[in-house]
Amino acid sequence: MSSDKLLGPKVRIAMSRFVPEIFLDAMKKSVEACIQMFEGTHENPELIWNETVRQKLKTVVSKLGERLN
Repeated sequence: MSSDKLLGPKVRIAMSRFVPEIFLDAMKKSVEACIQMFEGTHENPELIWNETVRQKLKTVVSKLGERLN
């Protein structure tokens, strides 16, 4: 959805509330890199990304996707 010319900007704005910009940039450039970042565990002062956060994001994005379609 993020690469769609019509929905892409809406998706990017909605997603930017939940994931860091680097994830969104990686989504545009390389799906594989984005998936690796998404599935990885990152813990630093700027970002805590683990299984709990990943699961919460999946739930929220799923609900948002239903509303956009």
